[in-house]
Amino acid sequence: LEVFRQLNCLAEAVGLSGPRSNLKKDMCLLDGERFELVVVGEFSRGKSTFVNAMLGRRILPTNSKPTTAIISKIVYGETPKFVLHYKNGDSKEIDEDKFIKLVAPKETDETKSEKFKKFLHFQESLDKIDYAEVQYPLTFCRDNVEVVDTPGTNDLNAGRIEITYKYLNQADAVIMLLAADQALTASEEEFLKARIMGNQIRDIFFVVNGRDKLGGSSIEEERVMNFVRENLQELEGLSGNLRLYLLSSRQALLFRRSAAGE
Repeated sequence: LEVFRQLNCLAEAVGLSGPRSNLKKDMCLLDGERFELVVVGEFSRGKSTFVNAMLGRRILPTNSKPTTAIISKIVYGETPKFVLHYKNGDSKEIDEDKFIKLVAPKETDETKSEKFKKFLHFQESLDKIDYAEVQYPLTFCRDNVEVVDTPGTNDLNAGRIEITYKYLNQADAVIMLLAADQALTASEEEFLKARIMGNQIRDIFFVVNGRDKLGGSSIEEERVMNFVRENLQELEGLSGNLRLYLLSSRQALLFRRSAAGE
């Protein structure tokens, strides 16, 4: 898009009205294009921490317990902003505190009855939301790249899991998070076959997260990666260019925040 802007300025400088008109049309088409990078994985695979590490900011709330309750879509914005988009087409800007409460609700000391009533009310509110948009001045997202953080693929809520599937169906690329200490479970293999390979998604990256949990043992790291690689290569359509990585999202995020002076 920046190249097109430069060409447009050049065409204007030399008085080429015809090419300028064509360039403007192409710029509008490009500006409307979106590249959706969807991050998936079961609960507690560290998806939100991974997204934070990739973006170099602690934007999405994280916890040792399952947190992501709704779809969070990170897009470029000049200033930080949080917007809820509802299934009926409405949208509403909220503050960061409310966003965190929606995405990662905290446990309380209330009775089971009180908790259940609040849960029903909370779930009713969540079911009306399509997704939460997080606008942030991130270079990674500047050229219409959207990063989508999804609830766990083993979510029991039918509405949320269907939303995850909807984003998978329109994804330009997928990053699937696996756990180093529980790599590639049977349910993860089933999800891969049914929802990723079944939808002909080929641009997929596998991230084995939690390298720090392997105790720094190169032998253990190699064993885990060989296990994942061998099992993935048995799946139809994945035997060729397998993009597989081992890392620690937590350590990567700490490093990037430290490098940024946080």
